Amino acid sequence: MWDVDWIEANNKDEDQVLTSSFEIGHSVLQHRGNKNGLLIPHTTTDQDIKRGPFIAEEEKLVIQLHGTLGNRWAAIASQLSGRTNNEIKNLWNTHLKKRLLGMELDPQTHKPFTPCGPTIAAATPISLATR
Repeated sequence: MWDVDWIEANNKDEDQVLTSSFEIGHSVLQHRGNKNGLLIPHTTTDQDIKRGPFIAEEEKLVIQLHGTLGNRWAAIASQLSGRTNNEIKNLWNTHLKKRLLGMELDPQTHKPFTPCGPTIAAATPISLATR
């Protein structure tokens, strides 16, 4: 039926490979800072990427570039050294868009809001009478 010697020999080799890879993996897991053992992406340890809040000049530049480029986050990020497109997108969606709305500017066009729909003087009067 089963060749017990062959199974034991192969199991020893597999066990040694698995044990050595587990020891390597285990030592790596011990050095990871995350408690679920996930590796931290390389972008968080990249020295060229800025950390911390955006300065006022960066925010102004993002608003200017968004006015000309739109939602092309990678193109905007290429103009700001050390900032990722995801950081810029998050800045826009959480802070800058709301700031423009507070200044009564349309976040898409960066121009003042115009009244939507017909004006009240041009509207047709509605009769409430029923037949």
